[in-house]
Amino acid sequence: MITRLSLMRAAPLGVLLGLTALAQAQAVDRPEVPEPIKAPAGEHVVLRALASGAQVYVCGRASDGKPQWTPQGATSRALG
Repeated sequence: MITRLSLMRAAPLGVLLGLTALAQAQAVDRPEVPEPIKAPAGEHVVLRALASGAQVYVCGRASDGKPQWTPQGATSRALG
């Protein structure tokens, strides 16, 4: 017998599965980007988010003598 408590426990799982199915059903086109930063063939877009801002990096020298990029700060805001 299905009780109200068991339905309440199953509801979040049902919502999660439904949202997952909905997200899978929506195809997102691959964006046009420069060749050096293109994703490898076979990779699929799963999320497209719009934002603006800057990420600043400083190139220094790591302990092994190789160049090391370090983020110095980020500013962004979501668009939409």
